[in-house]
Amino acid sequence: VVLGFFLNKKWSFRYESSSKKSLFIRYLLLYTFNMFLGMGCFELILTFFSIEEILIQCIVIIITAISNYFGLKILVFK
Repeated sequence: VVLGFFLNKKWSFRYESSSKKSLFIRYLLLYTFNMFLGMGCFELILTFFSIEEILIQCIVIIITAISNYFGLKILVFK
């Protein structure tokens, strides 16, 4: 997570700011949210559809990747 924070900050979003502590807290909160989003989506899809678990994992990865990107762009590195 720490390595991802620095790589996203410098390389993906080219964000320059001196307040690293509050930025890192927002980053952690977003990743925590996405973890629970992924688990919830997995359980919902598993409950309502008869799909292989590996396919559900692929679907959840797509959902959380999109959520993570827009969350980082809008909420963290705005």
